[in-house]
Amino acid sequence: MTNNAARDISRVGSWLFGNYWAETASSPFYTYYWSHAPPGQTAGAYHMSEINYCFDNLYDTDSPWEADDYAIADVMSTYWANFVKNLDPNGGNVTYWPASVASSNTTMHLDVTQEVMEIATADKIEFIKKYFAVLNTVTSPVVKQSLTSNRRYNSHNDVIQCSTIQYFFPWTIAVFSFASICIVHLCSGLIALPVPKLQGGAPWRVTPDQERPKYHTLQLF
Repeated sequence: MTNNAARDISRVGSWLFGNYWAETASSPFYTYYWSHAPPGQTAGAYHMSEINYCFDNLYDTDSPWEADDYAIADVMSTYWANFVKNLDPNGGNVTYWPASVASSNTTMHLDVTQEVMEIATADKIEFIKKYFAVLNTVTSPVVKQSLTSNRRYNSHNDVIQCSTIQYFFPWTIAVFSFASICIVHLCSGLIALPVPKLQGGAPWRVTPDQERPKYHTLQLF
């Protein structure tokens, strides 16, 4: 699986989850895609790496922050303060952040620049939706049990790991690269769509499951 495919599957899966949530939400629903990698580390835009920016507390840490980081923190903290005050991130001199709606396949992209971005192209979204549907249709009860009972979270990227077993074809291992519908930072309708920046190479790796060695785990690094 390519880096772009992994990102698209993750974004679309989280976007679909957000749409389902928004259908019954009593107030506007805002989502964002965070892709800025803080300086001084190699994990990319890892899970919760935006928190220092949201609370504008870069000055109280010893990371090698740059001018772009302080600029991002100023904008991010404005969005968060607006949301806390008005349940709407908009207000002041910041780029308009539209609420998420099912009729629009977009989210807010937060990085050095802030702009509304497309989750994926319409044809990719339809393909990924069909992919999810096929997984749900062909997955045996045993595999479904494995997927639901052996989940745990990667401490860096918050991506669901799923144990898999060999089935259907004796020469293959069915590895499910389903989206990371593990929404981060759920706060009264404000959620993140987590897709870390990958540091080159293939994004997916099959690794032994330490608790159940005969199975394998699919993990996004």
